[in-house]
Amino acid sequence: MKLLFLALFLLSPSIAVADDGQIFTKPGSEYVNQTIEMMKDQTAAIESKKGYIKPHTLYVSIVRHDYFEEDQFGILIDTGDIITGCWKLSPLEYEASFTEEYYMDIKVKNYKREAIETNCPKGNQTVSALVVLNKSDLQERGIKQIRFSNEVARDRYEVSFYNDRVELKPMTQLAFKIQNFRGTNDNKIISYDSNKNVVALHVPMAKKTDDVASAILRVARQNNLAPLDLEMANRYKGNKSSSTFFFMDEDGSTIDQIGTNPYTEVGSINVKRPYDGPNGRTEIEKPLKVFATLPGKTL
Repeated sequence: MKLLFLALFLLSPSIAVADDGQIFTKPGSEYVNQTIEMMKDQTAAIESKKGYIKPHTLYVSIVRHDYFEEDQFGILIDTGDIITGCWKLSPLEYEASFTEEYYMDIKVKNYKREAIETNCPKGNQTVSALVVLNKSDLQERGIKQIRFSNEVARDRYEVSFYNDRVELKPMTQLAFKIQNFRGTNDNKIISYDSNKNVVALHVPMAKKTDDVASAILRVARQNNLAPLDLEMANRYKGNKSSSTFFFMDEDGSTIDQIGTNPYTEVGSINVKRPYDGPNGRTEIEKPLKVFATLPGKTL
């Protein structure tokens, strides 16, 4: 047996065989134990006959539903399977736990597909699992990574918390993949809070030729409003007109001032406009009022 062990070791330095027949491989080795893979396939085939299906590739996204509490967001894990015909499908089964410091583990198991003869569903069916989480709970636990796993692989996603959002950035995507990336660099998925502490400043009488950005920033600072960070600014960019600017109301004073009203006046700025007078064209300063609203509201 010792000679056999030595011969195998010389043939493949990344493989070692013990006396009991167990095979050990170095981390990062490309060696695949065909016997174990065959056993997995046989087990999957047996369970498949019973109606249980173990998905090998899954797709991860973040969702927010109307029935969620303000602090909640959901991680949707989808099999990507589109099933038609007379089948009854169970939800995708999973286990979630906090087993180590800084880590949350989500282990996906299987779903069941049973043939039925009556009341066949119309259209396509999909299979997914929704993991509902509380942002504050994850922060209190100090969670830094979520580890997704199934029988094929384990992937790690880095978790980052901000004032207005939660971000998940994949470190690996062997089995748990993202289809629709978001963010400035298109390398993450994001759950935004519901416009928390954000206000919009409007200059309704401004013209497209008016340079109002610097003056608006001064008004914002006078009202204790702070510029948004890059990701937040990217979120609101699609809603921004040339005379609307978004800021963070960190102490809530401007939001309190708006109250139940559609808007509130927060100051004024001066812009230079051309004026054709008796002495030819000159520039005059014209004051313009600045109003604050909640995001999505108009004057």
